Amino acid sequence: MKRYAFAMQLKPGKEAEYKKRHDEIWPEMKAELAKAGISDYSIYLDPKTLRLFGIQHVADDATDDLLPTKAIVRKWWDSMVDLMETNPDNSPVTDPLVEMFHMDWTGVRFFQARFCGWRCNDCYNGFFVTNLRME
Repeated sequence: MKRYAFAMQLKPGKEAEYKKRHDEIWPEMKAELAKAGISDYSIYLDPKTLRLFGIQHVADDATDDLLPTKAIVRKWWDSMVDLMETNPDNSPVTDPLVEMFHMDWTGVRFFQARFCGWRCNDCYNGFFVTNLRME
């Protein structure tokens, strides 16, 4: 599994419409992304700069490089051109991001937490974690 992160630029005043369109993403578009090997995809917005940050988890044998050739993807891009900075082919302008840190918790086998109500150095959001075992 690979992870890709990238930034895009939203146009001013388009935040609500961008969110609405993604809340109503076409089932055919979701199916095409899944078929290409994208299993997890999130987009975050920095409201101060209107920068969008996308993170994709992609299978090792993914065919995501073929997505630009798919009709449904091109149709989606065409529908988003009024909301974000795009290239001449209407694909979003994307800037790859460099991973600076990652922590994968798949090795955690067991932990116990109890709510202590305090937010101190020994707690995580008010929960005291004990018996954490990494493998």
